[in-house]
Amino acid sequence: MSAQVDRVISRKELSDLSDAPAETLVLNDIGRVCISSRRPLLCDAYVDDRRTGAFIVIDPLSNDTVAAGMILGPGGEPAARIVGSTLTPQQRHQRLGHRGAVVIVPTEADAVVLERKLFEGGVVAALARGEVEVAVALAEAGLCAIAWAETPAGRRAIAEHAREAGVTLRELEAKADHTALLELLTVR
Repeated sequence: MSAQVDRVISRKELSDLSDAPAETLVLNDIGRVCISSRRPLLCDAYVDDRRTGAFIVIDPLSNDTVAAGMILGPGGEPAARIVGSTLTPQQRHQRLGHRGAVVIVPTEADAVVLERKLFEGGVVAALARGEVEVAVALAEAGLCAIAWAETPAGRRAIAEHAREAGVTLRELEAKADHTALLELLTVR
């Protein structure tokens, strides 16, 4: 995901481990920075989950890793911070008439066919185009996200991520009957 460093907050003084104000960091410096991205980042604080709370920075021109970091939490002023949704999955289900889910299919062609079938059945569906974080976010928002991967390993990776997020998950074979899926999503 593309992101940028907005500002350097401080640099760690290794002699006494204090934080000193800084405007830049150089090779081997340790510091605090504010980072922003064009799209929301699905991450956790490092103290909560090391896997989703750490990152690396790759120079887009050279593809070299230039930094590594740990996420402390959302930045900015308290009023600018993103807060969790006040809507429950039940409220979204009641409004949309179906529950959110991630549906995994083998190919893009299967995904396109499924999107049309769900649309005709009254389900708001969207193609996730291989981005599992997007698929999970769509499912959490009450939509049916359709993801595809042509290899079993790719489908397993999508399924694992969706299970970890706790969203409804279904895997369909090519040219599967969509009736059961429609019933699952629209049941009250």
